[in-house]
Amino acid sequence: MIFDDLFRLDFQQYLYSAFVPKQTIVYVHMPKCSGTSSINALKNSFEHVWHFEYTKIDEQWDLFLKRMKSDKHPPLDLAAGHFWHWHLDSLRENEIPRHCITFLRHPIERLVSEYRYMCTPAHPPSQEFVKECPTFEAFVERRVQPNEMARILYNGVTSVDEYLDRLKQDFTFIGLSEFYHLSMALLMKALDRSYFVLPRDNITESNDQNAFEVTRTAFEQLTQSQHLDLMVYDYLQRQYAALSDRFIGQVIEGNLTV
Repeated sequence: MIFDDLFRLDFQQYLYSAFVPKQTIVYVHMPKCSGTSSINALKNSFEHVWHFEYTKIDEQWDLFLKRMKSDKHPPLDLAAGHFWHWHLDSLRENEIPRHCITFLRHPIERLVSEYRYMCTPAHPPSQEFVKECPTFEAFVERRVQPNEMARILYNGVTSVDEYLDRLKQDFTFIGLSEFYHLSMALLMKALDRSYFVLPRDNITESNDQNAFEVTRTAFEQLTQSQHLDLMVYDYLQRQYAALSDRFIGQVIEGNLTV
């Protein structure tokens, strides 16, 4: 199944047939999209997990592929990390059986959150970053590329149709940060796991540097540069908004437990 089946089909049909048992879940961690919280919830539900350190993904990737092809080890339940398009390409080229999942977020809100995080000590080179980008506007001018999420996933796309088609080819599930608990409840139900509402992880602390309002100029600039990401987000947001009513109705009627 593809992620879009969650919205197109009776969602209970999706929940009970989307994931093939014993096939590795590959979590593509998009920065500042609830990844730490959702990955930790998944890690607590599975035994065989490979959580890639951010700085060691490429050096560990060949070892990971060998593990995935080997019969000498138990199959991985979950592999998670800040993967890029070349990792997705590698999975396809090596014909690795997997279910890819990810969480996305409103593109401008994601970039605001990324800037705020990079201005804190949790981001090791924060002092050098702040010197280069003392304001969010400077970050937008000097660091932000067109359609950042599409760039990470596919090295860019040329149209929203291409974007959605490629997501449908690659992803079994896509959650939204703005519908975090609904997304997680659906995902865990589809994986035959229980979901418990817990405090969110890796919340960026506020400081004098990262407390700001987005200017109209920066907002308009990002609206143009992130237009494909915004169109895909808008599609997903509308689907989840409609799905939330159906989900709550099923729970109230007693047809679904979470």
